[in-house]
Amino acid sequence: FEDGTVYTYKSSPDNGIYRNEVKICNNIVYCQFAKQEIEVNSVTKHIVQLQMAIQGSHLFETTNEYVLRYW
Repeated sequence: FEDGTVYTYKSSPDNGIYRNEVKICNNIVYCQFAKQEIEVNSVTKHIVQLQMAIQGSHLFETTNEYVLRYW
């Protein structure tokens, strides 16, 4: 990210998500990040999509999209 923040998924050995080397989530079964660009009113927006599955008492699956700052 522009401010230097880095998010990382480490599947081995602990299946966790890290923000700048600090673990913020565990028990991740699946995690994938994707980036796309779309144009709206002549402005390019950068979108990060996160697909993940988390194992707890049951399996939770989600897909989220985040629009990065574009102004």
